[in-house]
Amino acid sequence: MAWLEMVGSKEAQETFNALKGSIPVRTDVDKSKFGAYPRWSMASFDHDVLLASFIVDEWIPPRERSPSGSLSL
Repeated sequence: MAWLEMVGSKEAQETFNALKGSIPVRTDVDKSKFGAYPRWSMASFDHDVLLASFIVDEWIPPRERSPSGSLSL
């Protein structure tokens, strides 16, 4: 449990994601610690409409999914 609390902490998310070049799942991070593109991405997640992913089958309505989560034909 301590490990989960540590990796999910604001400080760990800021450090890890800034080094990786990705954006954290947390919304309370200090955005000034990130580069221009991650800051743009965080702003985009704040206000843009996100599209479902074709790659991970999010676009398939739940009633059309098989128990494995893929499209039932």
